[in-house]
Amino acid sequence: MSCSSICIPRVFYTVTAPFIKDTFEKTFKYGKVERVDMVKKTDKKGLDFYKVFVHFQSWNTTPEIMEIRKELDNEKVIREEYMDDTGQTRWWLFSRSRVVKPEDKETTVVVKKKNLDPKWNTQTMMENLIARFEEMVAKYNVLEAAHEETKKRVEELETQLLCSRMSEAPEGTTDKKDTMSQEKTTTKRWGDCSSDSESEEESEDESDNEEEEED
Repeated sequence: MSCSSICIPRVFYTVTAPFIKDTFEKTFKYGKVERVDMVKKTDKKGLDFYKVFVHFQSWNTTPEIMEIRKELDNEKVIREEYMDDTGQTRWWLFSRSRVVKPEDKETTVVVKKKNLDPKWNTQTMMENLIARFEEMVAKYNVLEAAHEETKKRVEELETQLLCSRMSEAPEGTTDKKDTMSQEKTTTKRWGDCSSDSESEEESEDESDNEEEEED
């Protein structure tokens, strides 16, 4: 295996060389890291980052690591995930380094303390804003789901209340129109009875008059 160094083309500006060394040795378990060279870069948007070269002193000989070294020799790009200081999952993309390793001196860039402060780092500020935005979106989705559930529950309760009222109504209950119709029918029947009584009284009066005339 000829690969002894790898290149990570882009690393956050807040990442340090000791962190990269520990990650490859303890998390990825690639082997023993001799040193980490970090070169400061600035992209077209004005954001600072590092181009990193990881030089290995020795590699582990597990089947997984041997397969990764084989892929690196075949110019393949490897992706490895790690956990940053805030607990978020990140990843690095790296491949075999094509640059000759400096033998005489270490080229790790020393970062001033103030540059490590997040408020001075544009990249970190953008990451924080994105994280806050994603958190707000997640909260909105939860509230929207709760609103839909409450709306559905209210509709169910209204349906149950309507069914309860219908079941409690007495049998034979009629609506207003049927009640008015019954009242009209009753009134008509009483009117017919009164007319019949008046006709009978008139007939009796006429009979009495006729008897008096004969006398």
